[in-house]
Amino acid sequence: MASFPSLDIREAYIEYDEFTIGAARRDLWNGALTLAYYDGIMEPGMPDVIGINHDVDVNYISPHYIKRIQQYYKKRQRNAESVGLPNAQLRPIGTRVSHAVLPSHPNIGKVTRWIDNTYFQQPGHGNYEAGMVIPFSHYTSLGGFNAADSTHETRWVSDGIPVKQLIGAQLQTSPRRYIDRLEEHGTAGIWLPGTFGAKDACRDQLKPDITHETAEDIILKKLEIDIRESWMYGALYNTFEAIRYADLDTLKSDTFQKEINAQAEVIASKQLAKAVRFLRKIVRSDILADILETGFDAPDYAQDRIQSLTFLRQAFGDSYDADEISISLF
Repeated sequence: MASFPSLDIREAYIEYDEFTIGAARRDLWNGALTLAYYDGIMEPGMPDVIGINHDVDVNYISPHYIKRIQQYYKKRQRNAESVGLPNAQLRPIGTRVSHAVLPSHPNIGKVTRWIDNTYFQQPGHGNYEAGMVIPFSHYTSLGGFNAADSTHETRWVSDGIPVKQLIGAQLQTSPRRYIDRLEEHGTAGIWLPGTFGAKDACRDQLKPDITHETAEDIILKKLEIDIRESWMYGALYNTFEAIRYADLDTLKSDTFQKEINAQAEVIASKQLAKAVRFLRKIVRSDILADILETGFDAPDYAQDRIQSLTFLRQAFGDSYDADEISISLF
């Protein structure tokens, strides 16, 4: 505090008979919202107030983390004011969050680094809850956190809303839950409801690291779906969007089809090579890299998706719902 005399720190104490992280978040954020109103910084015409969603699992925050968030929203605020919308509701963003790799658990780190980088490939939604940044105008419009949520409590913020990732603001969160649950429960069992609480064993002690072979097995079980639904789909997202929203005459054009197919094949091949390199260099698994390189046909994936999406566009004509089609396909 001596170094930052203008820093205003508030604290509160609440006991819960039945604790959920959603309830804790809601109480904290609603408390901050009340203080913002009390301090007079939520008046009409004033810049939006920005909330940053963090927790005790944070291991590292990059230099100028908060400054970069402030700079981002100042620019957004100026853009809104320049078009006569000073009270425009600003959208949430996510900072670049990954799981820390502990020297004591390098093989757990191979799995979490694959998971993190797979998540980053997703278009518009590659953000973890630990780095969610939410303007209070957006928070209040959606009614705040749901007290019943025991995990994934910030999901309501991004459902149906593209969330930009602010790569310049980076954060690392603890891998302790992966260390505690990964070997026994797999990746699908890390964040199940009822598994997150104040008395988790991993808060006090960590299990030993898994073996390299176990790490490979865990990644292999989800390798194909990760490549299809994240690495490939994320890279080809703009190509798919061009098809979803093209007018029917353009869609039927041989020139358009040739160009879109050629573009997709190049993008898919480059993305596959990127994933293979990651498996060799970061995961240090030639086995997984060889399986992916020889067993997944990236151009064929791209062609199949383009043909399916083109067929649906032509079948539905101009009456189709682009979002419903994209959900059903991908």
